[in-house]
Amino acid sequence: MEKIEQSMKRLKKEMEEISEEQKSIREGQGQVRQKFEAMEEECKQLREEAKLITMQS
Repeated sequence: MEKIEQSMKRLKKEMEEISEEQKSIREGQGQVRQKFEAMEEECKQLREEAKLITMQS
């Protein structure tokens, strides 16, 4: 019976660690998403600037 309790405690600890890792991954994904959105916006602005420059030429 004691062996089962130890196994349960170990599994619970592992599940908590996995949960923390998943949380960290989600946060990282959110940061990456924000960076990509910022890059997309910058590309859009650069395209607009390039378009204006070519129109002035």
